[in-house]
Amino acid sequence: MINRNKIRRRDIKKSKISRQNISKSKQIKAGQKQRGGISRERFALYKPLIDTIPELVYFKDMMGRHFMVNKAFAEFVGLGEAQIIDKTDEQIFPPELAERFASSDREVIKNGKAICIKEEIAYKNRGTLFFETVKSPLYDEQGERVGVIGVTRDTTDHRTAERESQLFKSLINRLNDAIFVVDPETSRFLDVNDKACSSLGYIRDEFLRMKVIDIEAVFPETSFWERHVKEVKKQGYMVLEGVHKRKDGEIFPVEVNVSFITLHGHDYMVAVARDVTERKRVEGVLQKERNYLEKLHDSLGDAVFTIKLPEGVISFANSSVESIFGYRPWECIGLATAVLYPDEMSFHDFGKKLEEAIKSQMSILRTEHLLKRKNGEIFPAHITVTFLKVNNEVTNAISIVRDITELKRADEHLKYRLTFEGIITSISTQFINLALEDIDAGINNALQIIGEFANVDRSYISLFSYDGAKIDNIHEWCRKGISPRINNLKGFSVENFPWSMKKLKELEVIHIYRISALTPEAGAEKEILKAQDIKSLVIVPMVYGRNLIGFLGFDSVRMEQTWSEDIIALLKIVGENFANIIKRKEIEGELHRLNEELEQLVIERTSELKEMNRQLKDKITAHEGALNELQLFRSLINQSNDAVVVVEPETGRFLDFNDRAYIDLGFSRDEFSRMKVYDVEIALVQDSSSWKMYVEELKKGGGMLREAVGRRKDGTTLSVEVNARYLIFNNREYIIAVIRDVTERKRMEQDLSKIEKLESLGVLAGGIAHDFNNVLAGILGNISLAKMNIRTDDKISKILTESEKACFRAKELAQQLITFSKGGAPIKKTISIAELIKDSTTFTLSGSKVKPEFSIPEDLWPVEVDEGQISQVINNIVLNADQAMPEGGIVEVRCENTIIEEDTVSLKKGRYVNILVKDYGGGIAKENLQKIFDPYFTTKEKGSGLGLSTVYSIVKNHGGYITVESESGKGAIFSVYLPASEKKAVKRVAQEEEYIAGRGRILLMDDEKLLRAVTGEMLMKYGYEVELAEDGAKAVEAYRKAKESGKPFDAVIMDLTIPGGMGGKDAINKLLEIDPAIKAIVSSGYSNDPIMADYKKYGFKGCIAKPYKMAEVSRIVNEVIRGEEMN
Repeated sequence: MINRNKIRRRDIKKSKISRQNISKSKQIKAGQKQRGGISRERFALYKPLIDTIPELVYFKDMMGRHFMVNKAFAEFVGLGEAQIIDKTDEQIFPPELAERFASSDREVIKNGKAICIKEEIAYKNRGTLFFETVKSPLYDEQGERVGVIGVTRDTTDHRTAERESQLFKSLINRLNDAIFVVDPETSRFLDVNDKACSSLGYIRDEFLRMKVIDIEAVFPETSFWERHVKEVKKQGYMVLEGVHKRKDGEIFPVEVNVSFITLHGHDYMVAVARDVTERKRVEGVLQKERNYLEKLHDSLGDAVFTIKLPEGVISFANSSVESIFGYRPWECIGLATAVLYPDEMSFHDFGKKLEEAIKSQMSILRTEHLLKRKNGEIFPAHITVTFLKVNNEVTNAISIVRDITELKRADEHLKYRLTFEGIITSISTQFINLALEDIDAGINNALQIIGEFANVDRSYISLFSYDGAKIDNIHEWCRKGISPRINNLKGFSVENFPWSMKKLKELEVIHIYRISALTPEAGAEKEILKAQDIKSLVIVPMVYGRNLIGFLGFDSVRMEQTWSEDIIALLKIVGENFANIIKRKEIEGELHRLNEELEQLVIERTSELKEMNRQLKDKITAHEGALNELQLFRSLINQSNDAVVVVEPETGRFLDFNDRAYIDLGFSRDEFSRMKVYDVEIALVQDSSSWKMYVEELKKGGGMLREAVGRRKDGTTLSVEVNARYLIFNNREYIIAVIRDVTERKRMEQDLSKIEKLESLGVLAGGIAHDFNNVLAGILGNISLAKMNIRTDDKISKILTESEKACFRAKELAQQLITFSKGGAPIKKTISIAELIKDSTTFTLSGSKVKPEFSIPEDLWPVEVDEGQISQVINNIVLNADQAMPEGGIVEVRCENTIIEEDTVSLKKGRYVNILVKDYGGGIAKENLQKIFDPYFTTKEKGSGLGLSTVYSIVKNHGGYITVESESGKGAIFSVYLPASEKKAVKRVAQEEEYIAGRGRILLMDDEKLLRAVTGEMLMKYGYEVELAEDGAKAVEAYRKAKESGKPFDAVIMDLTIPGGMGGKDAINKLLEIDPAIKAIVSSGYSNDPIMADYKKYGFKGCIAKPYKMAEVSRIVNEVIRGEEMN
């Protein structure tokens, strides 16, 4: 029970055991055996206690004979105690050792002072051992020296650790970086390494009297240092750039890696400065040597009692009793030991163990038992009992009690942590081997295992939406009897959790052990959590690639619960594992899909290549067999749509080739026959190693399929796919390559990329346009009301008319945004496009220096288009041409009927109207040609980048295609293909603005309050009785009540989209159930919505696109009530 590391050397000097106990010799009966003035019986009283000491303890008389040793000494020399008593060191140890021991004994007896000896001993077969020995003189009752007491401690392990420490310190000092250890509170240096001293010019003693501000210019004031410490402590470590100052005043830049650590309850900051100072390190401070015999009982830190037997009464207690039991030592004297036990049964259990130990003549009893403190607290303890005998009868017991509460707690916590780590490791291993389709089940199983082990009531995983605005609960486990919440957190807004989201975004773990204790700052969370009866929770951020993707949560509903820091650290590992497996599922799912597509492409391409290779092999075999078939073979190769070349591997020279090889590149056969691969392939450079490396790789594999970029004679490039094979024919090496032009395929891939970019903006654009049209509708309504209340010749009427026109120009801008809407569809009709093209072009160029020239045949085929959208296409293309010629010029607009004979990548076969717009401006740079249709791409200072991307989207939605040809300085030609229609064209008829009055009851439903009020007032001015509703549910209820009361509505106008409520699409279905003959009109800011394009299919009798003119509203309402077909 004695901790050798706690015995201090200074105690040995105070261990005048003989002086303190000489007075006890009076109690020794006369006639007891004496030897050399030493009372054996007096020292025998301490024998049981000395036996508990793990060090070697021995007592010698003046003749050097041992008269008492402890068990540790006897075990070391390998003899029984009886064999050692009365023997000298010469009779026990080898001569050399015996003489060394005797010499130190003589020094102690001669000088009468204690000495400390460090020795290195090779003893028996134990190798080299290191010992530290303290020897002190023994005195008799008259104070005369009568012998020596020695205590020897084995320091082999200590010396080994010390050497390792010195080795580690030596290594640190040899590093080429400076290391500093700093006290965060004072900024004073605690330690530095040699490199720090040499690079800054200070000796270590000077450093230890300095602060960081003495060498670092970044922290000139204490407040700077305090903020720096807080920041480092918060982050754990920081990498900084700073300026250090040498002793001679020279300053130099450094890069410093600073870490904040806590060790043995103390805070430190460790900084590593690279390139200008040597690293410093925290040197472990070796614990000072402690004297072994300083109040032997107290130095143990354990409670020590002497108990009189058989009475069981305490006769002695050391000072440690107070810290362990709460009793002062003098309070314990005379107490029965039963007061130290929780109850009578516990006391009797220990008593039985004590009796058995005495009966078995055990010298030492070691056991664990529950004991009780003065305040009634029960705690676990380790008890060591030694027995003192008089006349072979046990009269006293020395009991050493150690409080092992923390040890037990640490042991239980360690077992819990190790078990948890095992669970995490097992789950991680399972995740590694899970198939894609088993991942969801694996996650659910893992949540159950962790939830049950952590004794929580609910464990779950939630992910953030792509924009981070919503939360989706995707996995959840609940204990039996606990309500699930997985459906409550589907599309839940993060705005409901402001306090939590702030911490999660900073990647902090949220640990709330008591919901009721949340601060007002977390008021929103507190109300939500209390409503769900959650008492405690912990939320761990889930991070993938430094991005927050969601969180892992654990709820405790039945009771309040806390989680320790190390368990939370393990939960963070769990969160990382879940983040990785969820991302793995996403990635593998995408890879699986791409792999399937790739496999299909490989199968198709492999089939082609096998067929091509088979044909090529047949031709080569035929060439070997019959030279007269060579011409036929050449004819077949020349008919191929792919270029075929035969190349000399060593030089790269073309030995043979078909017509396609040189025609596609713009060379003549004679020119091509003198060329090499380097001349036509950009990636291969003549005389470089690239061609040789390619040939070697081809030789190893026999064949290779790759993509390359070819160079035409005019300097332009084309993308090609090269299928090459290496062969030997008539002892000569050849490379035969089949080269396919894949430029068109590459362009298709670029078109697909543009489409994806446009579609990604669709949802956003549609939403903006809808809201914009709602606002415009309200403005137009108020303008119409104002115009109705003034004379037409009034100046204000003219101003209002101009405002009305401005609103409709704004409507055109909204229409551009709607074109991006993924769900939108053009409202088409068959027209002759010639008049539309001329009107749009002339309107766009009005007031410009640029003039149009038209070339449009009279027999131009009709097309089925959305007039507004196609007008927008012409406006944007012509506007680009106008802006390209600021000094003026001619824009040629030409139309022609075109027939596509076969399907191409861009167009299906069929009849098309081709519209070409040519300008003579500065042209488009080559590097911008592929980007002009990208959303928001523009080369103009004030351009929006929407014009041509809108054009592209409109043409695509009409089943057409648009191309552009241009060279810098030579103008540009835009070519638009629109499918021709077999239907007869409808003539364009302009409608005059006319307000039509009427009678009847109108139900108006719209979520915009302003629009409801304005439109309602307008309808009442036209003579109608109007009732308003803000959503579909209220409109349905109002319609039902009106019908039941006998005053039904003559018509219903309903907004198509109601955010957060029932819109027109759902409402019409319920209204048709009430009244199949209902006359309903649909209205929407999404003018391109499919329902607006085909409203009758959904049960409506008419439609009105926002923003609308009130004259249009009056006309449509009148037509629907009268039962006329809406135009």
